[in-house]
Amino acid sequence: MNQTQVRGMQAAQLAQKVLNQQPIFILDVRNESDFADWHIEGSQIKSLNVPYFDLIDGVEAILDKIPNDQEVLVVCAKEGSSIFVAEQLLEAGKSNVSYLIGGMKSWSEQLSPVKIGDLNDGGEIYQFVRVGKGCLSYMVISQGEAAVIDAVRMTEVFEQFAEAKNVVITHTIDTHLHADHISGGRQLAAATNGSYWLPAKDATEVQFPYEKLEEGRNLIVGSTEISIQPIYSPGHTIGSTSLLIDEKYLLSGDILFVQSIGRPDLAGKAADWVSDLRSTLYERYQALSEELIVLPAHFGKMTELGEGGRVAARLGDLFQQNPGLQIEDEWAFRRLVTENLPPQPNAYEEIRQTNMGKIHPTHGEQREMEIGPNRCAVHDGASNKKPAQRFSHTITNTELRAKLAAGESLHILDVREPDEFANGHIPGATSIPLGELVNNLSQLQPDHTYYLVCRTGSRSDMACHTLAEHGFANIHNVTPGMSQWTFDIEKTNWRLFL
Repeated sequence: MNQTQVRGMQAAQLAQKVLNQQPIFILDVRNESDFADWHIEGSQIKSLNVPYFDLIDGVEAILDKIPNDQEVLVVCAKEGSSIFVAEQLLEAGKSNVSYLIGGMKSWSEQLSPVKIGDLNDGGEIYQFVRVGKGCLSYMVISQGEAAVIDAVRMTEVFEQFAEAKNVVITHTIDTHLHADHISGGRQLAAATNGSYWLPAKDATEVQFPYEKLEEGRNLIVGSTEISIQPIYSPGHTIGSTSLLIDEKYLLSGDILFVQSIGRPDLAGKAADWVSDLRSTLYERYQALSEELIVLPAHFGKMTELGEGGRVAARLGDLFQQNPGLQIEDEWAFRRLVTENLPPQPNAYEEIRQTNMGKIHPTHGEQREMEIGPNRCAVHDGASNKKPAQRFSHTITNTELRAKLAAGESLHILDVREPDEFANGHIPGATSIPLGELVNNLSQLQPDHTYYLVCRTGSRSDMACHTLAEHGFANIHNVTPGMSQWTFDIEKTNWRLFL
């Protein structure tokens, strides 16, 4: 069948189906470990995970599991594998089959604006739902001006929305130094000649100028003086600052969610910050009006999405229903937020350093760093999962360099993105990006010994698991990877396959 006969679905189309609770069946052909870590969810979504490698020779074994009376969407990491499988399903007689354009990478980056409500003096507030990642950004509009809060790195979405609304973005604000996603606040401020605001206590190591987001300072949006009032609320980070907008909305950052509370451990300070977190939630927030509408910076479960995809709740209701606000015993609270936490967000330390301006990853590196769920809550979609075990066979940068210096002929697989590889790689290494690894297993020899490398050892760890699942026995993860490789490198056009 001609590839052009296979229909593609944009991530925006899928997002609307999820937010509008429309039924759809998803065949996810990524590896089982990738699916378990993160996949498309929704109240009307049914999923089947069958790795692409198991479908190369045909889809006959799964035909009876694919519905005939429902829309079917095939999903993979980037889209290539899903197109192949979708073609196979159509050839086997299935209809109403499409594939996700751009795969899970595009799903991770999709933003959908949802109107939250009107403000007292004629303004509006919008929530931007990054449904595949769980991030929530906001835009406050008044009298031709706008402020964007907790912007993600896909800043063109905010610029286009502001243009459509005929407003100028004058302020961008981060409620805290983010660890699960790369902030677009600075980039957006630079593009719009606006001011970038960040809590000073989170900014002690940042490498750029900023405006101090501090309690007692009012940011004005529009000539009608809709004020955004900072409220210092530490706990998730030492500088976490909530925003009170129009005496009606409480933007709680990553301190309070609809069904959970923020975790205090992403900077390695859980024991130090747990008291701050409890004080913010049980004292500072308790003193606020119960009628405030809480608008968090994240959601962890699809059940937190309300009508039209909105994520919001009345503060008084959260004090009655949110499990994190029901713990009277202080030591029980301490145990909750310091023990048995979900896995930390992928590449969270690199993301923090990026948001400080300490490192400057490429676009491809940023996409890879953000892959996966957000995991900023004490209880989120991953809270009942066991963290994935690190691959048992590792080799240090120094040990690998010694083998190369001794003249050993090694098979080194670099699983970073092509632009990362081109900017500098270990001499003699071969580039097979993580997302393309399963598609190219036939180019590898199961009896060879492979050394897998990425930027920090995270993607290469996943790649080792993938190869092990497919019968490769002699594989080693190179740690800590290219971020700390101090030996010779090559800068050449990237090569795919051995």
